Amino acid sequence: MSLGINSFQFGEFTLDSSERILFRNGRPVALTPKAFSLLVTLLESRGHLVEKEHLMEAVWAGSFVEQGNLTFTINQLRKALGDNSQNPRFIETVPRRGYRFIAGASTNLEQDGIANRTVPPAAIHGTNRQASRKRRSGVFALCLALLITLAWYAVGSLGKADHLDPIMSAPFKSEAFSRSGNVRHAVISPDGKFVVYSRESGTKQNLWVRNLATAENIQVTPLSDDHYLGLAFSRDGSYVYFVRKAAADDAQTAIYRVGAFGGIPSKIVEKTEGWISLSPDDRQISVVRCLYSDADFCSLLLQILTALMNARSYPGHVQIASALISFHPTADLSSLHRGNLITA
Repeated sequence: MSLGINSFQFGEFTLDSSERILFRNGRPVALTPKAFSLLVTLLESRGHLVEKEHLMEAVWAGSFVEQGNLTFTINQLRKALGDNSQNPRFIETVPRRGYRFIAGASTNLEQDGIANRTVPPAAIHGTNRQASRKRRSGVFALCLALLITLAWYAVGSLGKADHLDPIMSAPFKSEAFSRSGNVRHAVISPDGKFVVYSRESGTKQNLWVRNLATAENIQVTPLSDDHYLGLAFSRDGSYVYFVRKAAADDAQTAIYRVGAFGGIPSKIVEKTEGWISLSPDDRQISVVRCLYSDADFCSLLLQILTALMNARSYPGHVQIASALISFHPTADLSSLHRGNLITA
């Protein structure tokens, strides 16, 4: 947050950033920590478009999250503000790009008349000289530490060079999978022969499978406005599982199954996040489902895949900001039920 700004006022709301509380006509409003951070980020750029990527980096910095997290948090924030996407009073949706805070807002600095005060030039120059000296000292210390680390690593490597695994010294070759910049998600098949990936074409997306030996690309699903998230191959490579969400902000995310080389997708699980993993025998799929309550709790679910594709599940409540979930090669249904599955 900008230096000195610790509160915003807009409409009947007052946001106190130092205490992380939102008031409505003097009464606290319940907000999750992520919703509060999202509101602060939008307020700091009020009147301007804030791209989705910037919002996700600001609110979920350093975490792997899907855009569905941002959409759900925006919806929760709108509910708390009494706002809606069709006739927005505070938060406007800019399709495919991000969001904009459109209401007028003032800060504590503007209210106190501090924003227009002039700082004496002498004070500025004095501060700059002190900061410059501190920066030079910091850079020198950093360089010295880096040299010591490199010297230590070089000495240690000389003693270990004769014990390296042969694969570490083998020639390595790589090639670009795509140079167009329109591939979003990609997963390799268990046998290493195929890659399933989602590709953008303008504002639309679809799924493709590539044969790595022949470089042949096969379209699996047609172009649509839907967003593709998590992807997974069945262990035998005959099916592709994918998470898909319609373009609307309030659309539900669901998991589908389709033949690896095309067919009609079948919906198997609804109301999930973008992370999925299949068991070694292809009989179970692990998913994450979030209720987006005040406690920010989600559930890690194990779904048994049967002829009906939706028989039963075992939930385990865990607090998840972002997660990558996967089965251990020897994990089975009983191990999850006993609480021994790898946790997110």
